[in-house]
Amino acid sequence: MESTLYRYSAFGLEIESVIALCGLTESSGRASDIFIHRGPGPHGDWPARVQEEDNALEIEPTEARFWFKNVGTFIVRDGKTITVTPAHDDADCSMQRLYIEGMVMAAALHQRGLCVLHASVIETQGSAVAFMGQVGAGKSSIAAAFYKRNYRILSDDNAVVRFEGACPYVSSGYPYVKLFPAIAQALGFDLGTMTTLPQKRAKMAGDVASAFSDSSLPLRNIYILGHDYPPRITQLSRLSTTIELIRNAVPTRWCRAGDAQQLRQCAAIADQVPVFTVKTFRDISEISELVLELERHQRAT
Repeated sequence: MESTLYRYSAFGLEIESVIALCGLTESSGRASDIFIHRGPGPHGDWPARVQEEDNALEIEPTEARFWFKNVGTFIVRDGKTITVTPAHDDADCSMQRLYIEGMVMAAALHQRGLCVLHASVIETQGSAVAFMGQVGAGKSSIAAAFYKRNYRILSDDNAVVRFEGACPYVSSGYPYVKLFPAIAQALGFDLGTMTTLPQKRAKMAGDVASAFSDSSLPLRNIYILGHDYPPRITQLSRLSTTIELIRNAVPTRWCRAGDAQQLRQCAAIADQVPVFTVKTFRDISEISELVLELERHQRAT
């Protein structure tokens, strides 16, 4: 029987969990919106079919099912409950936390009708600026470099967009950024205070609570980071912007079919927010100059 309940705030929601999560902001005391508990896995043949897979994902309108080998099954229902079924008695709890805070929470937020972009976000002059892109594009690294230049972090990896009228706003996420140790060290993070994340890519979580924005801010600009873009920062057309937003939003970023809601949300963001392509860094030494270039561009737009 579960004896401890942890309460957190993130993405404008209150989260109640039987599993301790990493570095999240403590709850403000409001009624809980999302409940994370342990329980039985899905019925039918799905568990048997995926047992030999490293991972599996199925998404339906009101239910999403995730399987990660040696970790367990996660079922997300109606954007309200997350049921965790460990793969075995010795399943790694730290890996459970990692998936809950990432893909699983993103699925819950999507079910709640929110647009979830694969992006890291900073605050500048009372607005949100997002860095979007595929895995390895440098989103967290650029956000962390801005943090070291006294900008506030709004979210890392999952950017949740809400609409107030026609205006898109980004809700604050978790007060940490995930960085490779070499990049963290180059940016001036103290590796001794960082948390090693339990994943093959060996990233670490850097605490940014001292400059974490817990607000919901209007989305001003989006920069798409990529290695194959031209050197000059280039604004995309509305059509190209919509396509890129869909490509980098849940659930299509997981190669699963989206829905009409996701299309409308991405088109609405494209109507209101300028989106630019940026050639990202290939070497750590290039990060500082890229951040200065992005600063100059923000001042000019």
